[in-house]
Amino acid sequence: MVCCRSSPRAPHPRAERGTPSVSYLRDRLLRMTDITPNMVRVAVLDKEPDSYAMLDGLAIQSGQVQLVGFLTPDKDWGDQLARLRPDIVLLDGDDPGLEAIAKTEQITLANLPVACVLLWSQEDTRQIRHAMRAGAEDFLIKPLAAEQVGAVCGEVLSMVRERFPLGWGASGTRAGHYCQVTGLVCAKSGVGKTTLATNLAALIAAETDRRTALIDLQPGYAAVLLNLQPSRPLAEALQLGDELDQEVLRAFSVGHASGADLYTWQLQPDFREPYEVQPDFLQAVLQVLAAQYDHALVLFPRLAGEALRALAIMDDVLVVTTGSDLLTLRDTRIFLDTIEEAYVTKENIRIILNRYDRAHGFSQEDVERTLRRKIAATVPSDYEATSASINLGIPFVTQHPRSDLAQGVRNVASALTGATLAGPDEGRRGFAFFGRK
Repeated sequence: MVCCRSSPRAPHPRAERGTPSVSYLRDRLLRMTDITPNMVRVAVLDKEPDSYAMLDGLAIQSGQVQLVGFLTPDKDWGDQLARLRPDIVLLDGDDPGLEAIAKTEQITLANLPVACVLLWSQEDTRQIRHAMRAGAEDFLIKPLAAEQVGAVCGEVLSMVRERFPLGWGASGTRAGHYCQVTGLVCAKSGVGKTTLATNLAALIAAETDRRTALIDLQPGYAAVLLNLQPSRPLAEALQLGDELDQEVLRAFSVGHASGADLYTWQLQPDFREPYEVQPDFLQAVLQVLAAQYDHALVLFPRLAGEALRALAIMDDVLVVTTGSDLLTLRDTRIFLDTIEEAYVTKENIRIILNRYDRAHGFSQEDVERTLRRKIAATVPSDYEATSASINLGIPFVTQHPRSDLAQGVRNVASALTGATLAGPDEGRRGFAFFGRK
């Protein structure tokens, strides 16, 4: 799951002031009936955004237009594009203050997976030629007609996807400041998802240069496993709406010795109230946090219904399961069938076989056969080490950094980050349990 002005390239934070409001995001997310790769993501640079409302949901030959946001002229250009990750940017060429042609050239030189389409009130051959030399793919004459915009978007999109088949997922678009957002989910409770998430966050923070955040959408489970005591639940920020910014959200975080920061939705369970994930609010939070973190791990409760839409915001989704019993595998397969392509592309789903013990459960081959999918990584079973870790509130990657258990989490982290983690022998940063190093 913004806004822009001139500035050289730098990928992925998320929103601040020029971003769509929380209420707008909520309304748009609930309107969307299909979050799929066929969505054509369009961002706009124009000081008069009202004339573009007709674009959101516009059906075109290659899919459906999704208006992802408006670029703010006085904000960092590259960062805002990387937040929104559009396929196409519509730029108003009439307003000289917007510097539409200069920004088109910046996008072209940065080799971003975005097509620029410029808009003018009248056809000016000199301006059009200048824009095309800067790298514009096409142009439109205002006032805009839905049919005209749809035709151009369809043609331009095919060129973008031919040139950048991986889109914003390509490694080249992740250079500089980019916040990778990874969701952890499961189909059945009791598979060790929270233990994996807390250890994964601690490991990435300690053994890489990534500033790491763990957002626990459960009622305080991660805080217990990390022996932390958050003072404010993230749920309180739900009422802030457009006031969300880095300074405000900082008050909801608590730092761990590994270097990771924890945000927790509720401090403890409340069995009197129904518990629901808020996809629109989550997207707004991530847009703000992306400016200060390189990796955000989102720990989901069990998801169903409208809450599944939150998965569309993720760059990667780790589906955690075990091979201990057939019921877990059955539910996991049904869950995967439900979310695959409808909410998350197949390439962005990674199945993690947790607490793996071939002697007391199904083999990896049996699990893959049952799920009809390949396992991305396995984390071995070690009941004694895991139990001690939970009861002490110390990640086992710290207690037993050279264990097979820690190495299993390290393999998951390496698969996510694309980096070879240093491990305990190289001692990248280590942990300081009475303050950060």
